[in-house]
Amino acid sequence: MHPRFNTLKKHRAQSVSKAVDQMVEKLEQRQFLTVTTVANQWTAFSDNAASGGQKIYVSSSSGNNSFSGLDADHPKATIAAAKSLLRDGHPDWLLLKRGDTFNEAIGTISNKSGVSHDDPIVIGSYGIYEDPFNGPTYYDFSTFPEDPQGLNLDPRPIVNSGTSDGISLIGNSSHVDIVGIQFFANTYNGGNSNSVAGVRVQLTGTDYLVEDVLVKAYKDNFAIGNPTTPVNGFILRRSQSLDAYNTMNRDTVHAQGLYASGSTQNLTIEENVFDHAGWRAAKRVDGTNISDGQEHPEDKTVFNHDMYINTGAVGTLVQGNATSGTFIFEIMQEDVIRVRVYVPQDAGFGVAPGIDAMVRVPEIPDREFRRKSPSVSVPAEAIIFNRDGMQVAVVNNGGQSFAK
Repeated sequence: MHPRFNTLKKHRAQSVSKAVDQMVEKLEQRQFLTVTTVANQWTAFSDNAASGGQKIYVSSSSGNNSFSGLDADHPKATIAAAKSLLRDGHPDWLLLKRGDTFNEAIGTISNKSGVSHDDPIVIGSYGIYEDPFNGPTYYDFSTFPEDPQGLNLDPRPIVNSGTSDGISLIGNSSHVDIVGIQFFANTYNGGNSNSVAGVRVQLTGTDYLVEDVLVKAYKDNFAIGNPTTPVNGFILRRSQSLDAYNTMNRDTVHAQGLYASGSTQNLTIEENVFDHAGWRAAKRVDGTNISDGQEHPEDKTVFNHDMYINTGAVGTLVQGNATSGTFIFEIMQEDVIRVRVYVPQDAGFGVAPGIDAMVRVPEIPDREFRRKSPSVSVPAEAIIFNRDGMQVAVVNNGGQSFAK
């Protein structure tokens, strides 16, 4: 849940130190877009009215489809009715009321694009808080109070999509942001659909942000790209991917917390939680039992992952995520892998080209990975974020995947 939307939304930019650049071997030229954030690192949106956008309100508890849907006092009752008001080429916002539960999918957004990166279509939420001076007051992303803590805000809206995709972008749709919504596959049982996804972006397009979203209990919680439909510039941040699973044809149908096609370019996955991907949980969202009410780790196979990034993906950044229960991710790549580690200053004098480099990982405690040639180097362009830990660059003919 957003404590506050106050991060400026900007393109990711290369981080290169000229001083280091003169001393070390360069990594092959790379194109990374970066997210520039301020204090608590949420995305802030300027009011869309100045750019010709409209706000479309929908409430399952107080809406009516005979209402205009164009102000918070007259919301539509169904997502389908509200969605029909979205316009292509405009920075429109489709806002679901916080605290409401919608027993329908957002479904397909077809041939609808925002204007630009700075003026996207936004699928998000609105709500009401009690202003001590003005009484009940509406808020959305552009009017969110400066200090929302303690305001007893309603939770993010819930979308129960059954066995349908929670939201799916198709056709010619770019510059779309999805923020502050919970998606549940509330009637999926692992065997009544072999392809249901929470958030599906499998089209040829660019510039997508998914932030502060919870996606639970789909076959694939996030599905990004296809071999023939390359997605460029998809950012998943500060969201939750939980309990993706599948029970039928487990040798050929595989559940993933996130799947990204090899055609994907400039994918960012940062500061998310991935948990319990690949096998049945004991209970549904509403607390009722799934199947026999027991955990089923036997559903897991080597093909189930929190993240599955297929071979060919270029410019992938995976950073600061929390995972448990399954492999964090698998990179289907057989090219050069470069590992960056932070060396304490007092040990740095012993690092020189040609020394024996060895990497151990806790998941495979009995193996050591060594390579003497090429020699140890610190690629300047790989230094993008100043964070502790290990980062990996996969290089293939000038294309890279970068993971942490």
